[in-house]
Amino acid sequence: MSSKYSSGFSIEIRGLNWQIGKARILKDIGLQLNKNSFIGIIGPNGSGKTTLLRSISSWYKPDAGTVLIHGRDVLSYTSRALAHEMAFVTQNARIEFEFTAMDIVLMGRSPYISRFGSENQEDIEKSRKVMELTRTWELRDRSVTTLSAGEMQRVMIARALVQDTPILLMDEPISNLDINHQIQIMDLIKGYQRDKNVTVVMVLHDLNIAAQYCEQLILLSRGEIFCSGEPETVLTRDNIRAVYGIDVHIMENPLNGHPMVVPISTLGNPTLT
Repeated sequence: MSSKYSSGFSIEIRGLNWQIGKARILKDIGLQLNKNSFIGIIGPNGSGKTTLLRSISSWYKPDAGTVLIHGRDVLSYTSRALAHEMAFVTQNARIEFEFTAMDIVLMGRSPYISRFGSENQEDIEKSRKVMELTRTWELRDRSVTTLSAGEMQRVMIARALVQDTPILLMDEPISNLDINHQIQIMDLIKGYQRDKNVTVVMVLHDLNIAAQYCEQLILLSRGEIFCSGEPETVLTRDNIRAVYGIDVHIMENPLNGHPMVVPISTLGNPTLT
């Protein structure tokens, strides 16, 4: 592997294809994702966003192509070794057992604990700090079966952060949160990404949140990359109309200069030209 790759990219995807039966869900995906960057995967329902994220994590084995993590085929890692490289936050996590929130967060430290060992004081302290950051410390003794969907999502985010990996994969991590907690969590993850120099790859539905927090966006359409690049080049009226089938107005956010997407209703509003 060239030194250029090893110094510049956390993740490289080459010719990735994944299908169910005869239906190709991902088609010839090729990407290079920079280290220490915040990357958003966007696209309509059914476009392959979650499948792409799970392929990066090795959860799904591709039918063709390769995913490289720090220059090495993701499928060549042992599960323990891969857990040192990346953490994954799924959407709508459900746990049926009577674990406490603290138990769940401590599970993020398992890659650092020997087979017959147990958590030490450092693991507990790291978990406490992350739970305070994610505002889940007050939930520490609660059974996860009693938590709301939003509380559970914040606990799962805490578990991922305490895993202390250079890559974070997150599948719609704010989907179950109200707008207050959405911004709190996005600010937290963005600050964490900058402070820890990690790579975040996140599936998002909200285009305006994606524009505000992500340095690079990957717009998927029917399992293919429609376009990728900085938010300003991806979130255009033509791109959104072609992929989402809706007309929008793009304006500049007066607070930060990022693009802002305003959907245009079809109920009597004039079409902008």
